[in-house]
Amino acid sequence: QADVVNIAPDVAGFVTDLRVKDNQFVHKGDVLLVIDRERYTRALAMAEATVAARKATMDNAQQQHARRAKLTTIAISDEARTDAKLTAASAAANYQQAVADRSTAQLNLDWTQVKAPFKGRTSNKNVTEGNLITGGTASGTLLTTIKKLDPIYCYVDADEDSVLKYQRLAREKKRVSARE
Repeated sequence: QADVVNIAPDVAGFVTDLRVKDNQFVHKGDVLLVIDRERYTRALAMAEATVAARKATMDNAQQQHARRAKLTTIAISDEARTDAKLTAASAAANYQQAVADRSTAQLNLDWTQVKAPFKGRTSNKNVTEGNLITGGTASGTLLTTIKKLDPIYCYVDADEDSVLKYQRLAREKKRVSARE
């Protein structure tokens, strides 16, 4: 019962740096391959700019709302006060959406580096540098498979007489126990 995992990317793009080799030993966190990071870096920069713009809009709307809330009904209508309140709430929601979009863009950029989930041995690689791969779906490109090597399980069929014989020899210190 070995732990085996199929390695597939979460994002799509061109393989720009293939670091995994066939039947290679890898450690948890080793980068197996890198998918074109440029487009995901740009997407993150755009998301950060959107966050900054939405933050400025939200701050302005909240200031407008605070100023209008202080005005008496003689100076401003209830409708204008309500509009300012709803504009501030909408700007706050737009800002939160931009923050979430930035988190997604950061996650996608992080996913451009496909890493080993645990220590083990790879199978044959299924891609080469320059391949366009798909990701994020069940039909994404299979990059390789990693088999966990620790622990390794071994099953042996043995007849009862042999097992009892070797247990007796181990108790009598005439043979080293397989458990040791």
